[in-house]
Amino acid sequence: MVGFVTGGWGLKSSGASVRVSKRRTVMVAQETEAKSKMWGDGTDGSACSPADTDFAKKFESIRHAKVPTVTDTMAKFNETFARPVPSVYRTIVNEIITLNHLTTVCPMWHYDAVYGFGFIEIMEKYFSFYPSAEEKEKLLSCIVGSLTGLDLQTMRDDAKAIEAFVAEKTEDDVLAMIESGSREGPVLSAFQYVKESEFYDWYYSRSFGFGVIFIVEKLGGELTDANLERWAKAIGVSEVKIKDELGVYLSSLERLKQAEQMFADLAAREKKKAADQLAVDAKA
Repeated sequence: MVGFVTGGWGLKSSGASVRVSKRRTVMVAQETEAKSKMWGDGTDGSACSPADTDFAKKFESIRHAKVPTVTDTMAKFNETFARPVPSVYRTIVNEIITLNHLTTVCPMWHYDAVYGFGFIEIMEKYFSFYPSAEEKEKLLSCIVGSLTGLDLQTMRDDAKAIEAFVAEKTEDDVLAMIESGSREGPVLSAFQYVKESEFYDWYYSRSFGFGVIFIVEKLGGELTDANLERWAKAIGVSEVKIKDELGVYLSSLERLKQAEQMFADLAAREKKKAADQLAVDAKA
């Protein structure tokens, strides 16, 4: 026991810490050197000069463009939706705005119908039990209005077009069309763009991933890791990311159940309160 405490494991742990510290020091030095080569270290007047990379060259024209921050976008939302968001939805609203903000300000991102479909579908699922239909519509409008490059009506039109496209098709039908290079309809044109896009010409987003999942679901496909891997390979996107979105989606269903129960309880209390008031009025 003495050896375990004072020697052996303790000494080994200390040595491991030293090695980790040395590795970190080396990594920091390598990173500093790399940045110096990319941006200049100031000794030759080249500090903050553009990096000599394909990415830097492609987006040189917007290098100094003013990009709204997450704080700017949240402030815009709060200004337009100047009312309390029920606590059960506040975290979801913040997540949606933050993630889609980071997507839409990225110069590699391009809007497509699959993104729009995924966005609209997940919003409808998340807020299906929102206490007021009018407030729900206002909330959705303000979320979209706060984000760069999005139009609510366009996304709704694209969502309807995708619904119509997949209505009479199976998974195998659509996968075969993807493989053939078909650009029929908004789904295939989006998927073919992803497959054929040059490096830095397309940016993956959670809304796109949700769009793929909901398309598979509406085609009658199984929402399993194995099946989503098949779709990811066909489209040419990360299998890991698509499977991660499935996990996010399934976990969100649990949150929806909690919201449903909360508002069901609230409605029951309001109904009882109204009934009690009617009884009091009847006796008066």
